[in-house]
Amino acid sequence: MAGEVSVYLRRAGGTALVNSAVSALAVVVLLPLVIRHVGLSNYGLWSMLNLFVGLASVLDCGLTKALIFGIHRRDFPPDKLLATALSITGVGSLLTAGLLLYGIDHGWPIFGPAVMGQGDLGWWLAVCGAVVLFAQLATTLLRGVLEASYKSNLVNIGFAAFTLVFYVTAFILACESADPRVLMVGSAGVYVGCLIAHWALVRRVAPIGLSAPSFRAARSMLRYGFGAFLIDLPSIVIAPMFQFELQRLVPDARQYGIFDLSYRIATLAATTLASYSAPLFALVAGTASDKSIQMRAAVSRQLYISIAFGAIGWCLYWMIGRAALALIFGTKDGALFRTTAILLAGTAALAAVEPVSRMLLGLNRLRALIVVRVLMLVAAIVAAQWVSAPSVIDRFAISLAIGYAAAALATAELNRRERWGRARC
Repeated sequence: MAGEVSVYLRRAGGTALVNSAVSALAVVVLLPLVIRHVGLSNYGLWSMLNLFVGLASVLDCGLTKALIFGIHRRDFPPDKLLATALSITGVGSLLTAGLLLYGIDHGWPIFGPAVMGQGDLGWWLAVCGAVVLFAQLATTLLRGVLEASYKSNLVNIGFAAFTLVFYVTAFILACESADPRVLMVGSAGVYVGCLIAHWALVRRVAPIGLSAPSFRAARSMLRYGFGAFLIDLPSIVIAPMFQFELQRLVPDARQYGIFDLSYRIATLAATTLASYSAPLFALVAGTASDKSIQMRAAVSRQLYISIAFGAIGWCLYWMIGRAALALIFGTKDGALFRTTAILLAGTAALAAVEPVSRMLLGLNRLRALIVVRVLMLVAAIVAAQWVSAPSVIDRFAISLAIGYAAAALATAELNRRERWGRARC
């Protein structure tokens, strides 16, 4: 058991490293070229498409985790679970897209003056965002099937391929036009292509097809998914909420672009660190009670490794980050370095305790995780009202970091108190 788990984690960790290297290379090499071609203001407008990626995480409603959990419980066939999840998220995405387009048609200031004051840009953002919304929802579910099938290595490779194609496409389009509309259409096309590729991959390696959705399966998935959704909701909305408020408070799209770029860098580092722990969810969910001691030891090892790498990574950024940003982006803007350092401290702290979060999900300890994530959101919101900083983006970055750090400390406390036993609802 211990040997098999170690081999699987090493394989998943190795491909996670490849994913991180490819993603970092794409961001370091291609994103600065895109910004130089289109300008920081147009980049800020294009980056607002990320709001729909965050919205897709909300509309997932925890169904991806419920899908993984349900496949291991074997109460329903995997194809029926997948069909049910796709039906639920599909209806949700269509309703959301319709409401969004209705609001724009009736003059609702949904995207703020930076977008709504530029002719039909709001329509382009809404239409491309709706495509991204559906494609991201469906692709996430397919990744859940792969993870439940112990194919996290393929999930990581898929992420790497998507990131590379995404930025290569953006660079090619930026060379042709600085219009953010062109970049939005190209990005939406990449998301659709990613969905098609993942469907082909699932059919080949799972294998799994589609069957009719089931109301019984929907009730079972929503029961677990609602708890998982409540856990994810604060993490999902916290950054988009601050970003949305920022684009309302700061009419200069360049400032929004700086904050978005800092958040991308910090998120890339945190995602790299957390990806090493992602396979633990499926492993813990599928672990028999007589193997719990070995699995607990594997989780502890992963936790110590994550904490060490998180601390080393932040220290390295603090020492060489300013020079690296100047070399990569051709600017010595202190705001970019400072904001990134603040966000990185918070995201790295939360990612370092990801092994504990994955373990608790697999043990069905949903209530405790919900409390932790609500604490994160409340801490960030309260900090945003009280923190004093030279600029709005500094204040928001510090507030986010405080929220992430509070959640990390609470998760560490849960790990100290946890006693491996039978899953509780």
